[in-house]
Amino acid sequence: MKTPTSDAARKLGMHPGEFVLYVSEMVGDLSDCWPEVEEGFIETIRALRFAEEMPTSPDAVQPAPEHQEERLAKRRPQAELRLLDKMERHDKWGGSSVSWRTLHNNYCQGVHDLDDAIDALIAEGLLIRGNQRDTFSLNPARKGDIQQAVAEARKR
Repeated sequence: MKTPTSDAARKLGMHPGEFVLYVSEMVGDLSDCWPEVEEGFIETIRALRFAEEMPTSPDAVQPAPEHQEERLAKRRPQAELRLLDKMERHDKWGGSSVSWRTLHNNYCQGVHDLDDAIDALIAEGLLIRGNQRDTFSLNPARKGDIQQAVAEARKR
């Protein structure tokens, strides 16, 4: 019986990327344990994640190293980090959503710019609206980005 890679990583308490690196050391060819993806999925990720980094033509100029470092060093606002951290700790992914009232009264008490943080995270695709009015959940398709942001929040 095969288990999806993300489920195997979760069962071992590992980040999926860490799991893949570990497996790559054990097997010569990852194609035996890694799922295939459709070409459209790759193009969607390229458009969303690498739009700033991908040159539009072979002659396009790459950003200066200082610009890249500045972009990498840019920090996410505290309200967004706290929201992501609380939702991740309470396992609010995909179908498991939380209401705005619970976010405001329990998860993010004292966060004055909560609405702005929600709007920014929705615009970025890290947060999605739930099935019911004023409910939200973390976007499972962006789990790696969310976990990276949460790890940053926990370092602060």
